[in-house]
Amino acid sequence: MAFYKKMPEKDFLAEIELSFLRNKEHRTAGYLGLELEGHLRKSGEEFPVCRVHEVEDELCAAAPYFVHEVHGARLEILTDPHPTVREMVEQLERHLELVDRILANHGMFFTAEPIIDLPDDHLTVVYPVPRYVEKIGELGRERGRAALQVASLQFHRGVGSWEEALAVYQAVRDALPEISRLGDLSNGKRHQICEVWCGAECYMAPDLRTPHDVWEHSQRFGWTDQPKGFWSRLRINCRHGTIELRTPDASRDIAHITRLADAFAQVSAV
Repeated sequence: MAFYKKMPEKDFLAEIELSFLRNKEHRTAGYLGLELEGHLRKSGEEFPVCRVHEVEDELCAAAPYFVHEVHGARLEILTDPHPTVREMVEQLERHLELVDRILANHGMFFTAEPIIDLPDDHLTVVYPVPRYVEKIGELGRERGRAALQVASLQFHRGVGSWEEALAVYQAVRDALPEISRLGDLSNGKRHQICEVWCGAECYMAPDLRTPHDVWEHSQRFGWTDQPKGFWSRLRINCRHGTIELRTPDASRDIAHITRLADAFAQVSAV
């Protein structure tokens, strides 16, 4: 069954290009951003607590940088695009302080662990966005559990054209072994879990040198339906018009995040 309605190549590539043009319009090509995935916990509880819905409105009212995504216990923290690593990380620190303050009022706290354990009933506590509900349902129990129990730190670099996007993508792809080593806090275990739910070949960053390569890769893995369907460890993100690095494990360690961000900024500055 198709995950999304099929999209012709011309429309597929045009949708991605629109995101690049938005960056040119807003002058955010070359800017950096990040997303940090994590989970809600409560002292004395063995598993993460599925209570994001209780605090989502309060968090978003305080600042529009928090997303309840995929799982009832998962929270994702976002930053704006920034011209420097320092500004990006400073905004993340402010968001973490805000999250800690609000969650403490509810007897909870936020952790950014690469891998969490889940009881069986957590597989049904999925954020009610149709594409996630459908996707987890299609994966089945083993792959669904794998998809829900991992969390990552994701870096973005804005691009303004296909030429720039493919150049940045290849530069980061060439540096993946070193960046993966720097970002690995689980001895490779999170990557192994990701390969279970996504498939090893699908998870690896493909060699993309032309827009048509992107289309062909999408066709091969059933993502021609919608450009946002890419699940690789490095991808072209059509929502933000960025090259998105998804390989580092989740972490709250600001010094560690800064080192990774510096490395990403250096290799993506083509």
